Amino acid sequence: MEPILIDHLPQAAPLYGVKLYEQPTFTMPWHMHDFYELTLILNGCGTRIVGDSIDSFYPEDLLLLGPRLPHVWKDDLLESTGPARAISLQFASSFPDAELLAAPQMRCISRLLEQAGRGLLLTGPLKTLTRDKIHFLLGCDGVRQLLLILEILADIAESGEYVQVASEGYVTPEAAETQRWTRINGYILKHFRRSLPANELAQVARMHPSSLGRYVKRTTGMTLPQYINEFRIGHACRLLAIDNRPVVEICFECGFQNLSHFNRCFRRSKEASPTEYRKALRRAV
Repeated sequence: MEPILIDHLPQAAPLYGVKLYEQPTFTMPWHMHDFYELTLILNGCGTRIVGDSIDSFYPEDLLLLGPRLPHVWKDDLLESTGPARAISLQFASSFPDAELLAAPQMRCISRLLEQAGRGLLLTGPLKTLTRDKIHFLLGCDGVRQLLLILEILADIAESGEYVQVASEGYVTPEAAETQRWTRINGYILKHFRRSLPANELAQVARMHPSSLGRYVKRTTGMTLPQYINEFRIGHACRLLAIDNRPVVEICFECGFQNLSHFNRCFRRSKEASPTEYRKALRRAV
């Protein structure tokens, strides 16, 4: 993946834009931009990276991202069926404007936009409500579209049915560091299924191994092995959802060397064992 900074909205309107994305795969690389983005996945599955969070994504995932928060959706071509499809609402950091946001009635939206700096994954009934309104956004324009965008933000702010995605200690890399961080994430994403020695990844990052470890710790709050394992656990979550193979086979498929280590890492990340996680998914269907 090559780094990219996108600094324009998808429509001529200077404050917001709504677009339907339809491509064979999600082709956008690891990137960030200076506007907010609310994205609904319609079709496709794979790995989602937002800041220092690595997880699986599926149809119906709905995510609100703040400005300059690096992110990428990476398809799993072996599991995806049909083309990649998504609806994205993107709006400028000046929308709503500062004077409107300062009104007491807008306080909840102002807080919401601050929280979006770490990314917000919508959950529960809010996700269903917002999904339906995003579909409707594609079919309206003008003042109706503008009012509906404000209504969507109000729904999210008032419900609180969301979880923050990037960790509390996440720090967005400086612009000069974006290329290095892109190389690191791209290489891990491609090779996490096998052993990844620090020396090998340090060559990709063009750093000394000990400097790389400190860099990853400062950026993510995790050690380098912990960070690599988050990629593996994200892949494991997807396999546990769609694959009936025993947990031990999934463990080795994701790059872990033994089952006990896999179980410990998985529980630390997801607060459940792989077996408990799989059972919870099946109860939810």
